[in-house]
Amino acid sequence: MAQPALIPPVPPRLPERVRCRRCGRALHDPVSRMLRLGRECRGPQDPVRVVAGEQETLPGLAAPTATEGAAP
Repeated sequence: MAQPALIPPVPPRLPERVRCRRCGRALHDPVSRMLRLGRECRGPQDPVRVVAGEQETLPGLAAPTATEGAAP
């Protein structure tokens, strides 16, 4: 008997032994098993850090003034 159309299919379970796609080691962490990549093979956790600081205006662009856009 087939399942009714309203019930979504059950996702397949991961195999008992999951290995990393890059290095081939056995994975035990649930996130690593789901991604099929170990922590060391995934890359940095913080890819880019942005440091706020003062910047000079680009050449050709006028610096905004306090009187721009104000009604006379």
